[in-house]
Parts: sequence; structure tokens; C-alpha cells
Amino acid sequence: MQGRRSPYRPTDAAYFERRRHQLLAKRWTVFQQRVAAKTQGRCALCTRPIAEPANPGQSNRESGIRFHLMIPATLGGQATLANMFVTHRWCQQQYHRRYGHHHMPGDPARFLTSGETILDGHVVRAESSPTHH
Repeated sequence: MQGRRSPYRPTDAAYFERRRHQLLAKRWTVFQQRVAAKTQGRCALCTRPIAEPANPGQSNRESGIRFHLMIPATLGGQATLANMFVTHRWCQQQYHRRYGHHHMPGDPARFLTSGETILDGHVVRAESSPTHH
């Protein structure tokens, strides 16, 4: 921590947000850091900094951070950079309460990697589809 900085001083807020994010990122894998970088370290669902709680009544320890598959694994979604986003645990819980665990997001093609497509509400990979001669 730098010199006389204080988390209670509004002028130091940006410094402490960067510091919280840096401390969190040290515990993440390179893949997780890339996922978080897609949203500039913000929750993909509420857009608040991932390093602070989403629910004002929670501490960071209670809020937790989740790496969320936008297209769920039950519908063929994979843990790829395109399909994964960082969220607060509380935000993810609210998302699942509202949409359920088997929800296909709007415009799902934006979460696919090359070689994947949506067929009958599920992700299919080009190599897994039947070939016709």
C-alpha cells in the first residue's frame, strides 16, 4: 500500500479498486485473468467491479467470485474464453433464480468459438456433426 492512502478517502477510491483487483488476480490462473479482462475486471451481470461485493450487505468473503458459463454445460457450452464470464456469486444466483440453470442467452452465437454452432438449442462442434459423402 502506498504511503498515506486511505480506503475511506474518496480521492483514493480508484487506487484501492485497482489494488483489490490486483490482489484477486494473483490467485487466478492465466485463463481466469483473461476471462476477467474481457469485462475490465467487472461483473458481467451487474457491471460493478468484481473486487467489491455486489450486494451491499455482503463482505467480499461472502460475495465470492464465479466464472460463469453463459451457455451452460447442459446445453453443450464449453469452458472457453468466448463462453465464460466472471460474476459475483450473488449476481449468478439471481441470474439462475430468474432464468434457471438451463437457459440459452439471447444471441448465443457471440459465446461460441470457431467450429461451434447452435442446433436444436444445443451447442454442437463441427467435428461431432455427421459428415455426408
